[in-house]
Amino acid sequence: MKGLLAGLIAAVVAIAIGAVLFFVLIDSSDSTEVRQESRTYAVNGSQQTCADFYEATCDFDTQYGFNRWADGLDGFVGEQRMGSFARDIGFVETSKIALETCILTSKSGKTIEDLLDYTRPKYPEANTAAVFPIWNAARWHLCPLPR
Repeated sequence: MKGLLAGLIAAVVAIAIGAVLFFVLIDSSDSTEVRQESRTYAVNGSQQTCADFYEATCDFDTQYGFNRWADGLDGFVGEQRMGSFARDIGFVETSKIALETCILTSKSGKTIEDLLDYTRPKYPEANTAAVFPIWNAARWHLCPLPR
């Protein structure tokens, strides 16, 4: 009888350990977010990844936008006339706003108001008149929408 009881307890413990391991492994491998490859592009004269460019870890959308459009930034920012706000904030910040425009316009329902929400924490003086030339130039030249 003691042998049967010991065997039964061992079986219950083994099943419990197996169930715990099963749920731990299932939970850790069930991630819906796919990691984006961290590509390197020449931006403003140096090779940069998304994290280098933004000086922070890039979320999925930002990494996707950087991978898709960063290779066109040097020519785009240098060639486009985007107003005094763009001149005042410089190449890198204008590039970040232009990339954010591309990321936003690749999603349905995003407007220049969303771009202002992105821009204003760093530049509280930014308004639609200041940001619109960057928005417009990016939508026409850096990441043109299908027409």
